[in-house]
Amino acid sequence: MTEQQPLPDTNPPQYQDVLTPGDTDAEWAVKQATYAAALAAHAAAVQQDAEALATFEAALEVARQKVDRIAIAGRVPVNVLGAQPGDYIVPVQDGDGIAGAAVHADDITMAQYLRAVGRVISIESDGRAYVMVKAV
Repeated sequence: MTEQQPLPDTNPPQYQDVLTPGDTDAEWAVKQATYAAALAAHAAAVQQDAEALATFEAALEVARQKVDRIAIAGRVPVNVLGAQPGDYIVPVQDGDGIAGAAVHADDITMAQYLRAVGRVISIESDGRAYVMVKAV
């Protein structure tokens, strides 16, 4: 390989061609073989990663389909005041939002029962209803 280097103590600078030795054919072949091996190892790792990701995503989808429609069930306090134990909490439109309304068990309609989120089991000390969430 030839490159130009400035000559010392010249003004304006003058340059000379300097021949720098490169790799021998054998050295170059070794470097190419090393690069090809590294490239092949990388391609194999990328393929292995893609296969592992596909396997994971397939298993995730199978697991997700098992729980896609399960409702949360448990006991939670809700921000509904004036409810009594035994009342159902039914979602109602509240302007642009949603709220909960307490409906007595004797007054609830079938449509309200189907939409109810749960039944009041007790009243918290601050007046909020403590609800057993209905599993859907």
